[in-house]
Amino acid sequence: MLADLPALPSSENGSTILLPAPGSLLSSRHIAALAHAHIPNITVYTPPSVVFVGVGEGEGRTVPEVNRLTVEGTLAKFGAVLRDEYIVAAGSPALLKAVEESLDADLLVLCGNIPPKIFTDAGVEQIFNRVKAHPCQAFWFGYSPTKTRVMLMPSNPFAVQVASRLFLESYIRACWNMKPCAPGCSPLRSTVRRLPCTMSSCRR
Repeated sequence: MLADLPALPSSENGSTILLPAPGSLLSSRHIAALAHAHIPNITVYTPPSVVFVGVGEGEGRTVPEVNRLTVEGTLAKFGAVLRDEYIVAAGSPALLKAVEESLDADLLVLCGNIPPKIFTDAGVEQIFNRVKAHPCQAFWFGYSPTKTRVMLMPSNPFAVQVASRLFLESYIRACWNMKPCAPGCSPLRSTVRRLPCTMSSCRR
């Protein structure tokens, strides 16, 4: 992951050399362009080690799986993948075990109705609890003595979409010295033009 570059130089014929932008995933083409521009040193970051824990009610797995896909999609923008994933039942001993086993990762993302006490019991220090952003007011953030960042998102899939955009993506961008994501509509919102349901319009 490319973090920063010096000013863009020009080639011998006067044309500007197209170098990879900050935040780009380096490929052999990028490396060749850097060598051609005589840039010996650049700053790069490796993708973070991320663990996902989804909490379902009873034996349900549908909602946690949907939330996992949302988190995976956000990470994929930056070439990161999940190191581990857990789908556990709310209030089960497996939940505390999953948290304790994940505190060696760079980032732990949990989705579900989880009391913050489970994190303090595992040694995670709370940074803030709840935000003024609908529908993810219950967002919780903290870090462990091992420097694992812990994000707790609600179980609602739409809330996870919003929280991933506002907090997960923004956190990764800040860590990699990238520009903040531009404000925009919520991920799942779209403008729908409603047409009258007539036989003539259906035939068209």
